[in-house]
Parts: sequence; C-alpha cells; structure tokens
Amino acid sequence: MEKKSVIIITNGYSSFISNLHTARIVEIIGVLDCAGDKKLENYVHGKNIPYKTLIQQDKELQKWIKEKNVSLIIVYKMPFLLKKEVYSIPKYGSINIHPSLLPQYRGPNPWFWIYFNMEKESGVTIHRIDEREDHGEVLAQTKFDIKLGVNLKELQSIVEIKSIFLLKELLPKIETIKGKSQDSYFSSFKAYNVANYKLIIDINKIDVANLWHLLRGFPWLIPILYSNFKHKGKYKIKSYVNNIFENENIGNVKEDESNIFLYCKNGIIEVQKYRK
Repeated sequence: MEKKSVIIITNGYSSFISNLHTARIVEIIGVLDCAGDKKLENYVHGKNIPYKTLIQQDKELQKWIKEKNVSLIIVYKMPFLLKKEVYSIPKYGSINIHPSLLPQYRGPNPWFWIYFNMEKESGVTIHRIDEREDHGEVLAQTKFDIKLGVNLKELQSIVEIKSIFLLKELLPKIETIKGKSQDSYFSSFKAYNVANYKLIIDINKIDVANLWHLLRGFPWLIPILYSNFKHKGKYKIKSYVNNIFENENIGNVKEDESNIFLYCKNGIIEVQKYRK
C-alpha cells in the first residue's frame, strides 16, 4: 500500500519526529513547528524535508499546505487549536495524538493533572481534529501503567513509541475507518492550564509520597512551592522518607554539600545537586 504523504505539526524537537521518519510508514513532506526550534529545523533540513515555523494560520500557510498535495496532517504537541480552514485541507483530514485516554484529561495540560491526581494508568489517543478541543472521533487508543515516581520523560517516551505503533495500524485504513464519537463517553475533568500552582498544591496538605511523585514529573515546581529554595544550579529529585519529624517543619529547606532536603507533610524529599 502506498505511503500517505503527511505534514507534521509539532512544538519543537522530540524523538517522535525521528521515530516516525525511521519507521518509514509515511512520507513526511513537511514539518510545521510552533516553537521555531533550531534543533528541529536542523534535523528536518538534514532529511531534506520542508520546514516552516507556524505563527499564523493565514492564507499563506494554507497555500503552503495545499501546494504539497498532502494526504493527512498529524499533530503531535501543539499549543493552540487548528482552524477549520487548515485542518480540512488534507484529503483524509487531520488527526491529533493526545497523551491521555480521551475524553479523560482533555485539554492543554494533561501531564500535570495525571501526576497531580496520582493516576496509576493513562494512555495515548489518536483522534480526528474538529473545531472543538480534543473532541474529534477516537480512531485508536492504548493504555500504559504509571509507576509511582516515574520520570515524565520516561512517560513521554512511552507515548511517542506507542504512537508509532498505533499509526502503523491506523494509517492503512484511514480512508475507511469509522471513529468512535466522544459524545458516547462520559465527559471527564478538563486538563486546563494552571495560572498559579501554589493555589493548587498546598505543601501543608499534600502527602510526601504524592508531592514526591509530582516533583519527579515537574521538578521546576520546587522554587514555586518552597520560597526558601535558593539553589540556582541543576538538581534531581531522588527519594523521600516518611514520618521522621513533626509536621510543624513543613516548608523548611535544608541542604548540605551534595543534597537539598524539602520538608513536607509526613516526610522529607531528598534533592540531589548536580556537580558542575
């Protein structure tokens, strides 16, 4: 069966692009980058694939897409919605890869809420793009387990690998496949962006294991949650210890030459400093 000619829309470099190119299940005839990432631009140019920074969804962009006679647009990580004038151009429309089991965690910030809610499993959903956010027909879906304290990069890698397998199964039947309407699902919590994380995460109330798990996914939250955190270099979230002190120490930050200790409800989280 002839490979589908596709344009990828993404938000900076990720191994998804290289994995998809290596898999050779599609002919990538263009990459639209919402981030204007130099690493992605260099990679794409090295493969002789047309590259364009996606700034506006104007007639110039529509012309760029139409000239390529594209079969399908594949979206992987995009910080805003595609307009109908764009997603309807390809012969077989446009599809999005979303890192959750839609309609669960529909929205722009699924990873944070998956970690915050201590989900033990999540998944990957490929769905058609329509005018509503993460709402089009589900075409393919698969699950994976989430271990306590797993690094976010590891989960993102799982999503990228599983996305390729789903696409291998989906693309040969993209012309005829009937998707499943998300209206038939129970609509769940929307994974909205957070303006103030301190309003969501109360270190006086969140248990040490939950906070450790969250910080393993989002270590950059530490200086937001702990005003006494002064370390300016890189660091790594290590382990945690339960029930070794009185809870009035919550919010304290202590450190030695190698490690930083975050005091929270029912325990301490150990943070390793990176050596220069």
